[in-house]
Amino acid sequence: MKRISVWLSWWSGFAALFLLLAGSVAWAEVAAGAVAAVFATAAVLCGPPNRREFAPEIAWLAKLTSIPGGAVRDCGTLTAALWRQVVRQELVEGGLCEVPFQSGREDARSAARRAVVMTALSVAPNSYVVDVDMRRGVLLVHRLVRDGPRQTNRQWPL
Repeated sequence: MKRISVWLSWWSGFAALFLLLAGSVAWAEVAAGAVAAVFATAAVLCGPPNRREFAPEIAWLAKLTSIPGGAVRDCGTLTAALWRQVVRQELVEGGLCEVPFQSGREDARSAARRAVVMTALSVAPNSYVVDVDMRRGVLLVHRLVRDGPRQTNRQWPL
């Protein structure tokens, strides 16, 4: 029964995303939604057998309140960088940086927190999490525009 609910979740997500991107509910789009069912089936059947379970907590939502402000700040940073690059002909460089991060153990709760932190840090347009180095306790983050070091919480570096 669980496998069916996982399959239905994948199918719903793929079909909804496709219909959202298609912008209409014509016959051709519905047929493409059926193709999404094939991808959902492949995702469930071909997925790793030792798939990690996630155990997120509802209280984590409060920690995500800084995301919209960070996205707006990054839009300003990128707009200023674009101005410097295009109008003033200055070289604007990005690069990789390491962000301290307590990645936790190999349990469901820690795996969920890693996924939430990686996704939250990648929402803002200036940064994208490339990797988690659990041994060294850092996130490898690519930033389009390098900015100074940020004071971060090692458990929730948002």
